[in-house]
Amino acid sequence: MRHGRARRANIANVLDLGGLIEQLKPNEAIALGRLRSGLPDRVEVVTKCKLNGKAGVIARTGADLVYVKDAKSAGATRFRHQRDAGNVAPA
Repeated sequence: MRHGRARRANIANVLDLGGLIEQLKPNEAIALGRLRSGLPDRVEVVTKCKLNGKAGVIARTGADLVYVKDAKSAGATRFRHQRDAGNVAPA
């Protein structure tokens, strides 16, 4: 993905996850990990070389995405829902 958008989605249980999956469009995906603290719930995603320090814009790097090693330290898990702004080939 060269550019797109990401947002947080609160998932309380497997039924919530199933509901989110059912609503996904062909140009959307669920990514593991979560947006780091301090970022808004919705952000623009660009490549690292296009990152310019503008608020609400991230790159898909370890600086902006957090992966928790164990469930106890994770607390309430949040999934990152991402939308690709590029063209998608028909299925």
